[in-house]
Amino acid sequence: MKLVSVIIPLHNAIRFIEACLLSVIHQTYQNIEIIIVNDRTNDGSIEIVKRYLNDRIKLVNSNRPGASAARNHGLEIAIGDYIQFLDADDLLDKNKISVQLQALNSSTTNIAVCGTLHFFSEEELNKINPNDIEKRHLDQCYKPIELLKHLYGIVDDIGGMIQTNAWLVPKNIVEKAGPWNEELTVDDDGEYFCRIILNSTDVVYVDHVLNFYRKHQDGSNLSDQKLYNAKKSSFDALCLKQQHLASYYKRGTNTPNLALSFYKLATECYPMFKSLSKQCINMAFKLDKKYAKKKIFIGGSLTNFIANHISWRLSRMVQHYKEIVKNYLK
Repeated sequence: MKLVSVIIPLHNAIRFIEACLLSVIHQTYQNIEIIIVNDRTNDGSIEIVKRYLNDRIKLVNSNRPGASAARNHGLEIAIGDYIQFLDADDLLDKNKISVQLQALNSSTTNIAVCGTLHFFSEEELNKINPNDIEKRHLDQCYKPIELLKHLYGIVDDIGGMIQTNAWLVPKNIVEKAGPWNEELTVDDDGEYFCRIILNSTDVVYVDHVLNFYRKHQDGSNLSDQKLYNAKKSSFDALCLKQQHLASYYKRGTNTPNLALSFYKLATECYPMFKSLSKQCINMAFKLDKKYAKKKIFIGGSLTNFIANHISWRLSRMVQHYKEIVKNYLK
């Protein structure tokens, strides 16, 4: 039986860590080691974790701050044949690992991914009737570059994302892809799994909903500096992903480009961070001179009409000042 290493970065998740741990402990597949990596936790979470420590559940301290550094530390000591990342406030369906291992069928060149169900609380999750969730029990295979084209909106101009916990990856692919980029604070998972995907032969998608991602209703606003750092990290991650694609294609002429992604980020940065927005526009133009003909979606129907037929900068200015007025009236 293959050993699966579950790596959980832990930073002040006292309300959620026990449920998270139990969702792994109660997996139908039992040959698992659980590595909880303490990332400067000071809210009592560690005391909860200590109740569960045994031969297969370990608690270690990260020697560097940040979730990416914690994941890297976990990878350094993981001895499993497969790697499962899990955030401390999220949950896994009890069959998640067993179903994905079965889908991989002992492959060390393929990776597995599953659907994700978003929730706000356990009460909400408990109200969901499993029979209401479509489970066709069909495994679908995607070539790495085709999946990335869909994720990055290259195929349909829409794009999407895959949540970190949804993956199950052979350790040897993890080693080929390299460590998490600890310089990135936003889209570090997107950049990391771009490398993981490009180092695989096939991506096996299991269409069961097996990963539960907790959404937080947090009314606090980021400071301008934090928001700038987040947008700058998104820009840096996009640049790295474009480099990974170019390297995968050996800089051939048919390399898929992320012009639309840079274009969308430009609209998000405007008008607060005009210089960064301009950098995004320059990258989009460099990659594809026709990027401006792509439709963008930044709000409601009227906002999108103005953005695509008059000026997206005007639309963003209106959105920006409406947000200022809204926050003022709170």
